[in-house]
Amino acid sequence: MAGGQERILKRRIRSIESTKKITRAMELIAASRIVRAQQRVAAARPYSEQITEVIRNLAEGGAGLDHPLLVPREEIRKVGFVVVTADRGLAGAYNSSVIRAAERALRREQAAGHDYALVLLGRKAQSYFRYRNYRIDAAFTGMSDQPTYEDARRVAEAVVGPFESGEVDRVELVYTQFLSAASQQVRVRRFMPLDAEAIVEAGGPQREKPEGLQASYEFEPAPDAILQRLLPRYVEARLFAAMLDAAASEHAARQRAMKAATDNAEDLITKPDPGHEPGPAGHHHHRDHGDRRRRRGAAPGRRHRTCRRKPCRTRSCRIVTSALTETEAPERELKDGRVVAIAGPVVDVEFPPDALPEITHALEMDVELEGHKTTITAEVAQQLGD
Repeated sequence: MAGGQERILKRRIRSIESTKKITRAMELIAASRIVRAQQRVAAARPYSEQITEVIRNLAEGGAGLDHPLLVPREEIRKVGFVVVTADRGLAGAYNSSVIRAAERALRREQAAGHDYALVLLGRKAQSYFRYRNYRIDAAFTGMSDQPTYEDARRVAEAVVGPFESGEVDRVELVYTQFLSAASQQVRVRRFMPLDAEAIVEAGGPQREKPEGLQASYEFEPAPDAILQRLLPRYVEARLFAAMLDAAASEHAARQRAMKAATDNAEDLITKPDPGHEPGPAGHHHHRDHGDRRRRRGAAPGRRHRTCRRKPCRTRSCRIVTSALTETEAPERELKDGRVVAIAGPVVDVEFPPDALPEITHALEMDVELEGHKTTITAEVAQQLGD
């Protein structure tokens, strides 16, 4: 290996090792936060169970289940969506999965002739829907990492008011349910009106009436008055539980993503490209990176064009083409960008202001280095702006 190429290779190895240290640190931080998030989910469960038990006792004590939060609307004109995402990226498909589920549900309602209202939690959802010119009724940031009950109360106020006034006829909650550190699932659930029968029957076997003597409650004020005050608290408790689930899911997704990035960085350092000699400095980095991006699920869009330029010798002159998704007009002109930096699994690409690709779009990079051709496919995860 020539002396110049050796220096270039050593410099790139040091750069990848630096990136590896960062992703490893982020992996450990996320892993530690998962434990705390699980503890918060467990700590909030008794409150939710007890408030459900009180509502059930009120219903048995004669409280009427005709509260506005419990009565379904005869005609659905407008559907609200509460979308819970994160403020930060680098969490794999965590944000994009929630956003796609919310957008699919929203388009179904539009196809049925219903209007929509968006209440967004997290900068990722806010930037996504704002960039696509969706109407946003309320947006909240700075609460995705460690949500508090006060945060849930603020969001609930933005949802309960329009529903009680009749401005919104149904509300859907879109969030990620935390099942375990290795499994999370996106949920789209009806948030309002509340299911009165499910509340009364909540709890399963542990809520069955015990044999023998049972307590008889006398309510002051009347059960209806107590229920009217208690149902908004129940809404807040449900929303708080969903936000805690989402926070735990975010940390779990980030831990997995950073572990994958750390493993990829290690492979870039230790494993040469099996298809070529290691002579062209940096070539096996580009090839291995592109292959791993494809294995991790980044797929090209429906259409793309191949760029033809003179053989590139540096990564700064490679061409990137943004691809269209199924929902975009086929006649939209595709634009080219320029790769300016590569750090482990992250590629920084520069585009003209009028050609910035959207999040979750595919980027396809055709590279020719020292006579070797390869293609790198990646997914847009973040827009940094100017």
